[in-house]
Parts: sequence; C-alpha cells; structure tokens
Amino acid sequence: MLRATTPEHEPLQMEDVPDRSARMTEQHQSEMQLKASAREAAQISTMMADLTRIVEALDSDIASEEQRAKISDPRDVAYPIAARAWWARRENLKTTMSVLASRLDGLTERTGGTLFVDRTLTLSEPLGFGRKVNAG
Repeated sequence: MLRATTPEHEPLQMEDVPDRSARMTEQHQSEMQLKASAREAAQISTMMADLTRIVEALDSDIASEEQRAKISDPRDVAYPIAARAWWARRENLKTTMSVLASRLDGLTERTGGTLFVDRTLTLSEPLGFGRKVNAG
C-alpha cells in the first residue's frame, strides 16, 4: 500500500487522502464565501453611505424649497411640486436603505458575526418599516 506523510511527518494512508481533500475543498469554499460576503458587505456599506449623503442633500433641498414658498405642509395644494418630488425620492431612498440594512444584518448573521460592518450611518427620521440605521 502507498504511504504519504503529512507536514508533521505522521504516516497517512492513501485511503485518507480523499477525505482530507474533501475537507480542504470545503474549507476553501467556506473561505471564498466569507470573502464574497465581506465584499458584498463593503459594497452595501458604501451604497448606504452614498444614499445617506443623497438623503441629507434632499432634506436640505426640501427645506430650502419650503422656506422659499413659505409652505411646509405637503397636504397644502400650493406645496411646491419640486419639494413633493424630492420628498417622494427621499422616502424611496430610505426604504432602499432599510432593505440594504436588512441585507447587511443577514450577511453578518450568516457569517457568524465575523464581518466588520461600519454602522456609523444615521438618519434623523425612521427608515421604512420603522427601522433606523444607527451606530452599532
């Protein structure tokens, strides 16, 4: 029977090699999945940071338009159309951010909490479905 040795110079039976190979393949796949999850988490964090800046800019634009028109009630018939459109866009972005935050939470749970996730994003108003992105 052929014999091989491990790096520790212990005899290894050739029948054991497929099991070891399968374990190594499984470990490699696990490492690749962790790397892919880390990449996805980084992309999501970057998107959320970008969306936070856009939401803040929209908030500023809405406030300026309301101040210019001297109308801050969106139910008012004379409420500025631009502010109404920006408000709708802002709410859509907040909903998107909520979905991304859930996705990020799922990635963190799936990897056993081994991913570093930057949780410094904050918003002054709740995101869709009553969630906020808070520092964590």
